[in-house]
Amino acid sequence: MASKPPSIDEVNDLSYEQFVSPDNWRIRGPSHQSPQRNIEQQVYSNSRQAEQNELDSLNEAYKQKFGFPFVICARENKVAAIIAGLKSRQNHGAEEEVTEAIGQVCRIAWYRLANLASDSSGAAKL
Repeated sequence: MASKPPSIDEVNDLSYEQFVSPDNWRIRGPSHQSPQRNIEQQVYSNSRQAEQNELDSLNEAYKQKFGFPFVICARENKVAAIIAGLKSRQNHGAEEEVTEAIGQVCRIAWYRLANLASDSSGAAKL
């Protein structure tokens, strides 16, 4: 079994090989998605299927080039921006893309922590 995912403090100390290792980022344990979320993910309209196919194709090419899946803070981007990001970031070198991916992981973590720290009124306690 792989070690636990790295903490935020440890991310900057990872080598490129450690960063791209899926064992460092794999989510373990039961899914934490709500049943409603699972239903929403299963239901794709025809207009969304073309976008999904393009995302899948672009992400596969990205994984082939960089060795890890594309990371972007989806809360800050609509589908068109995510597709544009996949296309433009293909032009990055490995070091530049790892730096960008780490920045995106930090943005995602910030939103998740803000959600955990918010009270019932939605005001963040951070």
